[in-house]
Amino acid sequence: MVSRIKQLDENTWQAPESLGLVPVFHRYNNGHRVFGKAAQEDIVNPPPKPIYRDNAAFSKDTDGEEGITQDEFVQSGYMFASSQHSDYLDMRIDSVINRGKFIISALFFLAIWFIVKLTSVWQGESWSPTLFDWSFYIGTIVCFAWDLLRRAQLPVRFHVKNQEVYVYYRRVLYRIPWQECEMSVRLTKYHTGMGNMRDGYQLVLWLNSDHTVNKQRKRKYRRLVLEHLDDDHISPYLYWEYVRRFMAGELAYIPERSQHNIDTLKRLNIKAIFNLFFVYPIYLILKTDQVALKIDYYNPFHRRWPQEVHEWTGEKCNWR
Repeated sequence: MVSRIKQLDENTWQAPESLGLVPVFHRYNNGHRVFGKAAQEDIVNPPPKPIYRDNAAFSKDTDGEEGITQDEFVQSGYMFASSQHSDYLDMRIDSVINRGKFIISALFFLAIWFIVKLTSVWQGESWSPTLFDWSFYIGTIVCFAWDLLRRAQLPVRFHVKNQEVYVYYRRVLYRIPWQECEMSVRLTKYHTGMGNMRDGYQLVLWLNSDHTVNKQRKRKYRRLVLEHLDDDHISPYLYWEYVRRFMAGELAYIPERSQHNIDTLKRLNIKAIFNLFFVYPIYLILKTDQVALKIDYYNPFHRRWPQEVHEWTGEKCNWR
């Protein structure tokens, strides 16, 4: 795949248009650095950068059929939210949203292994598992367990009333004033082999050690990826616009999610058995993040906010 990023000058790049948005990325002399190199980024905060300034409609297809408006589209940013309250919004980070890559990789290699094994059986070899087969089984189980059983990271809490952002990441607590919260969409490009490049876009929250509660200063900045998407930039910008509107008081209130409904797990009937063997395996692959969160919900060792955050928020809420 050929990169679709167009370089305008030595320090400026332009991404292709998507839903009316054509972002431009810059490399700043005093900008954030990743692996020692200046990041190619579009700074969205501070100051807060609006993505859509009007409420034009998006067409569903090329025939001009009436589609959703920009406001309705931005409302779909709630899919990134852990919970939303009148005073604060909890937004999940990329390691939770895009969970499931290990399971997909394991299934891919499992399919290859099955084809090779089946071919060898047709040639007269025994189906009995070898040492290599057992190693492969264990590796597959580890991949599934890593995606499903590891503890989910806490979300980022945006508090509109206090105009603050709370982050608890790698045992470090950050209390960030909204006007000092550094966020940008970062351009990432990586090789896919045979000289091809693939474009990637990340919404990044740059954690400044000046905002740590206990003043830990291991390094000036730590990069926290909120959303990552390959080939299209609309998802990171949608995430950002949803947060921006909430912090500006421009977003309609959405009640917090109800608790997980486990009634279906308690009912043993024909439908439940069918779902167990046919529906849930597909759901596991397509919605690994949701399955993992439900497992984490019953994990007695799941991550919790420090007590200080509950005091700043005004109530106790540990949604992941």
